[in-house]
Amino acid sequence: MTTALAEDLRARGLGDVGLADAEAMVARILAQGEKCAPLLDRLEHEPDRRRRADPISRTRRHLNRATKTARNTCTSIEQQ
Repeated sequence: MTTALAEDLRARGLGDVGLADAEAMVARILAQGEKCAPLLDRLEHEPDRRRRADPISRTRRHLNRATKTARNTCTSIEQQ
């Protein structure tokens, strides 16, 4: 990996990359070859990580889980 690419990734972190920056990084990664491919994988998975870390998304998941648990409990009580 080139020093410039390593410095870019350290300085920005993948969480702060905009679309233009992401395109530039992808071009650099492709130019460097397979040894930098794991960086592209991280870049592709970043939106999922952001979504999972979003407080609203976490709250929705908790509510969905609690609702499913309550429904399952009611169903099992009704079946008894």
